[in-house]
Amino acid sequence: LSPSISPHTPKFAETQNTRARRYRNGYEIKPQTPSYKPYALPCTGRRRKNDFRCENRAAVQPLPPLSTEEWDHLAHQAQILPSVAQLRPFQVECANTVLSRSQDLCVIAATGQGKSLLWLLPLLVQATGCSLVITPYTTLGLEGQDRNSHLRYPSIFVHSEQKTSHQLEQIVRGEYKIIFACPEMLESPTFSQILHSTSFQGSLSAIYIDEAHLVHESTSWRPAYTRIHQLRTLIGYYIPMVAISATLPSLYRHSLVTFTGLRVNYKLINLGNFRPELSTVILYMEHEHNSFKDLAFLLRDDVQTQDIVKTIIYANDLNILTAMFWFFQSRLSELGLSTTLVDILHAGLTVEHE
Repeated sequence: LSPSISPHTPKFAETQNTRARRYRNGYEIKPQTPSYKPYALPCTGRRRKNDFRCENRAAVQPLPPLSTEEWDHLAHQAQILPSVAQLRPFQVECANTVLSRSQDLCVIAATGQGKSLLWLLPLLVQATGCSLVITPYTTLGLEGQDRNSHLRYPSIFVHSEQKTSHQLEQIVRGEYKIIFACPEMLESPTFSQILHSTSFQGSLSAIYIDEAHLVHESTSWRPAYTRIHQLRTLIGYYIPMVAISATLPSLYRHSLVTFTGLRVNYKLINLGNFRPELSTVILYMEHEHNSFKDLAFLLRDDVQTQDIVKTIIYANDLNILTAMFWFFQSRLSELGLSTTLVDILHAGLTVEHE
């Protein structure tokens, strides 16, 4: 036996069906073909809508780089940085690259390094500019909206409950500086009225893809990620694109070039993601993978509610994730504990569940 293969790990024949299933609230839903042409103004079968216009909004122009001291002064003045703190070198480099409008960017930085400032910093200089942030989840969009609003930079997360004509017109007029949207909303007829607006295109500072590793990981079950390149065709490649993640190996970056239209000459800022306080341990499974018995140690027979350690379990398959959820629900019932102690989270959930 190869030393990398455990005799306790059962082998399973690989399935020929590579299309991943999608779930909502733990139940499978069937994929549906969009009833509209992505990134196009609606015209077939419904009343055609025109793009919003704002004639007096000045377009963003390329600008020379600023020094670290100048960026620190602007950040302190805008109160987005404590007076005793300084911006990190990668934040300054990214901001200057966006100002120059010369290159796309891939930024790899660990959690807590200040990646969320990247779409805010250029706006300290570009008075009429705005940032478009593609976010994977409703929760992240709402968090971003609240966080930036507290920084006195009006932000909006466009989603099914927040997409009135008045709000869309406010975006085009520049009343919001940071616009968050999931890829599905981005390609919808609702958002197309913004994207087709030449005044909005001219004011766009950059497109930011938050949690950009999901472009590679979600191609089979979130096809909207694979169509982001159509956005660049619509608004122009002169507007910088910035892909941000803590995990972007070369294969993932290749997917960004393929699916999002990231220019091949992108600049890579790689801070790494080494976390000395964390360790990786690989344990071989001793039971069948769909029995989840190897996870039983999380809920031992004598466990009490106060003894349960907060734990996050990740899975890259929604079928396995959902089955695992019901396993822990059943286990909690057997132990006489509340089934609300476990929950499930993935991109197919409703807003209410998230």
